[in-house]
Amino acid sequence: MAQRVQRRLNQLVIGKQADLATPATSFNRTMRFRTGATVTKVRGEDPMLDSIGDASLWGPQDAPETTGSASTFSVPSFLELNDVLLPLLSGLQGGVTGVVDADVSTGYTWTFEPNLSATGRSAIDYYTLKDIRRDAGVDGAAQTVRTLDAPKAHCTQIQITIPEGQFPNGPGLVQLNCSYTAGRADDPGAALASPPALVRPPLFVSGGRVAMAIYDTWAAALAGSPGASLELRPGSQITIPTGLTPSDLRSDNAGLDFIALDASELPATATVGLYSGLGAAALEQTELAHRDAQDLRVLKFRFTANSSPEVEGADEFPLRMDVIMAMRHTPASLSVLGRADSRGRGITDMAFSSAMDTAQTAGLRVVVQNRTSAFPA
Repeated sequence: MAQRVQRRLNQLVIGKQADLATPATSFNRTMRFRTGATVTKVRGEDPMLDSIGDASLWGPQDAPETTGSASTFSVPSFLELNDVLLPLLSGLQGGVTGVVDADVSTGYTWTFEPNLSATGRSAIDYYTLKDIRRDAGVDGAAQTVRTLDAPKAHCTQIQITIPEGQFPNGPGLVQLNCSYTAGRADDPGAALASPPALVRPPLFVSGGRVAMAIYDTWAAALAGSPGASLELRPGSQITIPTGLTPSDLRSDNAGLDFIALDASELPATATVGLYSGLGAAALEQTELAHRDAQDLRVLKFRFTANSSPEVEGADEFPLRMDVIMAMRHTPASLSVLGRADSRGRGITDMAFSSAMDTAQTAGLRVVVQNRTSAFPA
């Protein structure tokens, strides 16, 4: 059975790998995360239960034999438009670089439009994750620093959630929960005395700065802006599994961890709640017709940072992230009409699952506009 040892993350720094087989030796970015982030060392074992001549009634004489090693990271955080590049580069599409804005030289655009098919899956970037644990010394003694390195890390799921909350505090910051799989985690025995500093100032997104629109075609979604009249309710959520899992194939693998990834086609989902104002009421009738006709719908979400836009002269560069997804209504979508919350506000609930058709070649596009010129540097 698989043995698991879990511990809480203390500090997380990352370094980009040159390829899947070569762990990073330098770490040049510190990542933000919330309380509850954990790293789990997973070890496959085959117990020696049939040893001949075992005279003990206490248990087998031989320890279980290790048959596989891996590690997983659960990293809940807030959506921050610089750090979000890690799950996008390591889960959707690697090799993407930031393009400096033509008018504002301090603004950069990162465009991800991955091929998510099993046969033509876009390559990703791999990272070594280092967990740094610091224990305070007793009676003024120097603190103890322990590290844990996990190579081959890649993102397996991206989940964006608008949190609960009401006026005056509002729904708070948009949450980003990511899951990562990595190879065998080891303690290298070397302290990282001066970890990289956090990127300042951060580009967080409040729940009230999220807009959404629904389009009939991919081209219209690319050109259009999300409608500000569609007020998303707290609890609305986007879940994007990357479809990457460690391969079962082995070839003289001394480390007993994965040496390749398999790609599978896993559907992305979006659950959307809208307050039923006049715009949402009209949208409800329109989408009911599209649901019944099983039409392809294109959703566009816009997450605008709380920070002021970058400015150069008279030009402005907005700091935001757009997520465009080709989807269809699920059978449960719009199945309950006329619902209201505790304050009497009407609610329209829709549920979508990713979909394609013969006229649609793209399924997912993420565009991040931030202050990061290179990642992870």
